[in-house]
Amino acid sequence: MIRQNLTITSHENKAEDYIRLNIQTDDKTCGYIDIIADKINFNISFENVFFKGIESIDKNTIEYRESRLLFKFKDGQQMYYRCCPKAFEHISKHIKCYANTDKSKRTTS
Repeated sequence: MIRQNLTITSHENKAEDYIRLNIQTDDKTCGYIDIIADKINFNISFENVFFKGIESIDKNTIEYRESRLLFKFKDGQQMYYRCCPKAFEHISKHIKCYANTDKSKRTTS
């Protein structure tokens, strides 16, 4: 489990199906998470940790508790990020929309 002082400092829509989450640790930029349609691309590096990879949305789950966003992967690994409720709601809405593999049933409302 990766547990560091990781914080989602901002989130932005790059396109209708693309959200970028900017990540910091100890007030230093250390990477980003791109959520593009049904894929999540992690690119995070700090101290002696380097986490890079693409995951399918349906291969992991997210939770929000105590102001932390938790990614749980099918292989048992977990990553925590400090995150405001507004950012979590935005991320959760996107994931619910794009986790549906039937593209004809996707909604962004």
